[in-house]
Amino acid sequence: MAAELNHLGCPTPRKGAIVGRIPNAIIVRQPACKRWICPTCGPSKAYLLSLRVQQTPANIFLTLTHKPRPAESQEEALRAIKHSWTVLRKRIARHNEQSTAHYVLVVEWTKRGAPHLHVLIQSRYIAQATLSSWWSSIHGAPIVDIRRVRSQHELTRYLSKYLTKDTHMPRHSRKWSASRGFLPPAPENPNPPFPPETEWAYYPSPAHLLANALRTDGDTVIAGPRGSVIIIGTIDPHSE
Repeated sequence: MAAELNHLGCPTPRKGAIVGRIPNAIIVRQPACKRWICPTCGPSKAYLLSLRVQQTPANIFLTLTHKPRPAESQEEALRAIKHSWTVLRKRIARHNEQSTAHYVLVVEWTKRGAPHLHVLIQSRYIAQATLSSWWSSIHGAPIVDIRRVRSQHELTRYLSKYLTKDTHMPRHSRKWSASRGFLPPAPENPNPPFPPETEWAYYPSPAHLLANALRTDGDTVIAGPRGSVIIIGTIDPHSE
């Protein structure tokens, strides 16, 4: 039973089990870790986010670098570069004669442990020399890159590359962020893997042990999607 639960879905699931009940069947799932570093969850999260980014009018891709300070921790470096980005964003908004500049931002860490910001933004044209001068005066790091986004494919390519790369982040820090209202809502799964009427509940017991405990003689056990097993039998959906 443990092998049946582990061979599909997330390879590093969270503790406990999620149990779904429908007439004549019980579904036992291991909760996915949903971490960017996970080889299953990371690409899945990046793909779903890229679907949302493709629907934005972002037309410029920025890379903003950080100049490390002596004895600076990663947390301090990340706070500093994000604060500087807030200042730069306001300057870009003034350049566009708008109250705000809409964006999607992804953090990347260099091999030396310094953060870079990769930003998809909606803006009028900004010369590279102008952007470099702004960033140097704000953050003290003149090295920047600016590219025009010419297709929806480029939006996905720019973003996905950095979402699934260098996935380490300081504690309580986000891998990505976006301005309010710029991203559309997350798309609903058009083909959900389980019936919509399934009643779900969380149990702290290990999934494979719980699945064994829920089995009775004569039940049929089959492998389901996303690291789950489906126990088919004559089962009361409201029983414990």
